[in-house]
Amino acid sequence: MSGLSASRENMVSRGRDFEILVLGNYYDWRNKEPYYGKPTRLGLPGSLSVAIERNWTDYAEAVTKGEEYCHNPTKPKMGRTHDIWAAVKNWLPSTVEGDSYIPLNLYVSLGKTSLDLYYGVDFFFWWRGGYATVDISRRRKDRLGTLKADFLFGPDQLKVSHMLYFGKQVAELLVERSLRYKEENWHNHLPLQEVRRRVLISG
Repeated sequence: MSGLSASRENMVSRGRDFEILVLGNYYDWRNKEPYYGKPTRLGLPGSLSVAIERNWTDYAEAVTKGEEYCHNPTKPKMGRTHDIWAAVKNWLPSTVEGDSYIPLNLYVSLGKTSLDLYYGVDFFFWWRGGYATVDISRRRKDRLGTLKADFLFGPDQLKVSHMLYFGKQVAELLVERSLRYKEENWHNHLPLQEVRRRVLISG
């Protein structure tokens, strides 16, 4: 093995370890092959839609099997997802237009997905019709000009102060896009994840 290939293999391994640290061992839980296959390239709305549906399907299967180790988009707990989710929720308004029940969902798109392969999105948030996409990486893609997602989540963001600032930035974008959601029908065809969520809870 050449020095270059060994170096790249080490970089990929370190990147995978960091993804597991952030999202938990999502691959082992889903029992599917990690990393990139060749998913059909979809537009961003379609890619978000597929990821949302897959997350809820995987969660429903885990609940049916009685698995405790699973990803719940509404109450994430794998890896550091709860801390990240809480950092964002901390900055969101608790009541909007008289509605005090406004779930913040965290969806994972890491792996063989159109979102990951074509849009560089490892996970994303969904709140009142607004979304914010995130790429997990140890490399400063924002400085390299290779960041495709809205935000980069790197090792620095694991620090409490940095995570809170990250949460503030994400929350601001979610509120901004949520306000535009009523005016734009751009992604109205996304799955009714709230209906799906309530069915799971009631069932």
